[in-house]
Amino acid sequence: MSNGSALPRSRESSAGRAWGHYGYGVFYCACHVPLTLIFYDLFKGVNRSLALLVVFFSLVGTAVESVSLLCHFAPLILLGGGHYMGAFTTEQLQAWAYLSLRLF
Repeated sequence: MSNGSALPRSRESSAGRAWGHYGYGVFYCACHVPLTLIFYDLFKGVNRSLALLVVFFSLVGTAVESVSLLCHFAPLILLGGGHYMGAFTTEQLQAWAYLSLRLF
């Protein structure tokens, strides 16, 4: 039988991994914007209109990925245990967190 103290440690390590994954995604999106501008500067001499089109699609893709990071963040909020979450049962919160992870 396991004792009750093992649950919070595994929960904290899981939350730590989720925060690390979220931080990696934010870092990736933040680095992708300057990289896109560097590639635009490199390729504008070849074909300026095509380079602008690539920049547009790249920045739209980065924006979509940034919004999807918020969906990865949702389970951390739902399972964080704030006082306002007391209106929902534990099963409801777990189901919503699982659903937000399954949408990917």
